Amino acid sequence: MRKSILILDWFLTHTRSGGIEKERIAQVLTQAAGILSIRLNAIAYNENLCLFHDCQGKSCARHILACEEGAISVDLEARRLAFDPCLCDKCGSCVGVCPTGAVEMADMPREIFKAVARLYAGLGVFVVEADKLEFCEVTLPAGTAPFVVPNMKFIDLALLIVLLQESGSSAAFFGETPQYARVANEIWRRVYGQNGVDESENLRFVPKSRFSANCSINKRVDLINRLKFVIGEGDFGIVAADGFGHLEVDEERCVLCMDCVQSCKSAALIADNGALKVNDSLCVVCGECEAVCSEKAITPKNSGIRLNKSWFETRVAVFAAQAANRRGIFQPTKGRGGRRD
Repeated sequence: MRKSILILDWFLTHTRSGGIEKERIAQVLTQAAGILSIRLNAIAYNENLCLFHDCQGKSCARHILACEEGAISVDLEARRLAFDPCLCDKCGSCVGVCPTGAVEMADMPREIFKAVARLYAGLGVFVVEADKLEFCEVTLPAGTAPFVVPNMKFIDLALLIVLLQESGSSAAFFGETPQYARVANEIWRRVYGQNGVDESENLRFVPKSRFSANCSINKRVDLINRLKFVIGEGDFGIVAADGFGHLEVDEERCVLCMDCVQSCKSAALIADNGALKVNDSLCVVCGECEAVCSEKAITPKNSGIRLNKSWFETRVAVFAAQAANRRGIFQPTKGRGGRRD
């Protein structure tokens, strides 16, 4: 499998003409290797997790907006993303904004990041980019160790919390600080009473914060499992954060066609015994469910992270009987509880 991936890398990078289509090469090698993702040099892309791939509505455009080099293009008609490894500068911006993990760093995917972070258990973590290591003249306090990464932009809230929990300590960053450091600090201050991201001289052990977990395929699922541990049974209010919120479902409009469930790649919407269920914590506020709903019955709200147990729980949004009633399938009658025509 590894050899097939490397061959695929080479073809995608160097094939220009000669009647060989890169897409066909990728298809053949992917099938032969039995893998789901196509590795494109700096990044690995899994279309099955991509919110834009095969979407019907506006959906996600985070990757395109994040890429300043124009290495990511879109086919709006076919609803496909295309990556040009020649234009990619390996900055990791597209990885950092991807809510599901459809795009990852090829040389440091989440599984590798977590495995390395686990080695820092009990240590303060000083994160530095590989190409800045020779310029980093910082005297680290005792009990602190450097953590070298390809770049900073791929470290989103999910990876930042992986780092904080696997080490059980706070972390410092040389140079650029991840954009989600504010969110992580707000959560850590409310729950643990101190920052998770701090200056190198202030790094310290954070009592009761250490937690280790295996990675799932979906990055949002990973993050939510870790946040559940942080919150426990407490209620710490709401932290403003883009891409987090809740789903509002209009029970009077919903007919339980389940188009929204089929369109949701973050598993926030569930069909269960004819009822529509919702897990707000898994919603990435992409808007695809709203776009496919012909009844205009569902609206995602970018309302932030709710630091309480109920936000993580699956709730029933619409019962089967409610929707059946509105479609005229189920007509209640006196004394018998209803009948089916």
